[in-house]
Amino acid sequence: MDRKEFVLNVFSLLPDSHPYLSPIKVQKLFFLIEKRLGKDGTYFNFQPYLYGPYDSNLKTVINELVKDEKMEIEKHNNLSLYKIVERADTANFLTKAERDYIQCTLIPFVLKKSFRELCFAIYDEFPEMKVNSVLIQE
Repeated sequence: MDRKEFVLNVFSLLPDSHPYLSPIKVQKLFFLIEKRLGKDGTYFNFQPYLYGPYDSNLKTVINELVKDEKMEIEKHNNLSLYKIVERADTANFLTKAERDYIQCTLIPFVLKKSFRELCFAIYDEFPEMKVNSVLIQE
């Protein structure tokens, strides 16, 4: 599976009630997937950045998928939100255990947290990702 297929497969697991993600939540979700599923560095190379883990290649892949008309960018109150156009058949690319973990654990975890809560939860679990952070924990 290449990076584009990986991104489409993960976005296909988002619930119908919340089919889009902000750029920051995209970065954090894919970081958690790679770390927690033992795929660290398989698709992306996350580095500590201003708000925790970031890989510009993930943004590039999404922009390519938008150009290919497989993803859309919607604007809501000056915030860009990424969304897939058509769900992918994830059965061919992810194991059932991976799909279930992403869909039932990681996606809800990312969706329910505010931007700050998500960043600090990641910093707590992966302290190496806060070295360049501009956020101050209160």
